[in-house]
Amino acid sequence: MEKKKYKSFSAARESNPAFDLNQIGKIAFNRAKATEKYQRLEVINALLMCALTMEAVVNNLGKCLFEDWEEKERLLNINQKVKMIAKRSGLDVDLGSLPFQYLSDIFRFRDSLVHAKSSKHFSPEVTQSEIDENGFPIIDKVAELMTDWEKHCNIETAEKWRNAVYSMSSTLSEATKCQDPVKISGAIDTWGVIET
Repeated sequence: MEKKKYKSFSAARESNPAFDLNQIGKIAFNRAKATEKYQRLEVINALLMCALTMEAVVNNLGKCLFEDWEEKERLLNINQKVKMIAKRSGLDVDLGSLPFQYLSDIFRFRDSLVHAKSSKHFSPEVTQSEIDENGFPIIDKVAELMTDWEKHCNIETAEKWRNAVYSMSSTLSEATKCQDPVKISGAIDTWGVIET
């Protein structure tokens, strides 16, 4: 079969960052579960992608509901955005209950990395089991030496947050009657005029 030749060709695409960011987080999480090598880095990536995915979800749904979303969203934090979307959709949202209970932690984690500052930590006593073969403390085992954001860097938290992202996206999407942006990538349309 001969390949068709086009006189002209055009395409349109709707980008959906929520889908792509969620996929990056999913891959990082699966890599973290699969191996210990670089596990901490993959967990950090998976956790950070939870915040980026939720920001994209909320902006996608906000744009679906409000003509002037791009003006509004710049002035609101994530909790205000979620409440605004929920109110417009008739959804009663309790940010302290599932699936929204992790939203503030997810964004505090993100903010800690985006606005990172150095800090000093001290532990008055480190046990032998908390020291590596080179005589250095194993940071993950000495809670006093860890920053608040580092305390979240584990598989269990990554799994909780990723599940919460899926649930929050699904709950908000159902309420808004909009397509769930973490489930389907953006649409692509093409048009061509075939040479005769």
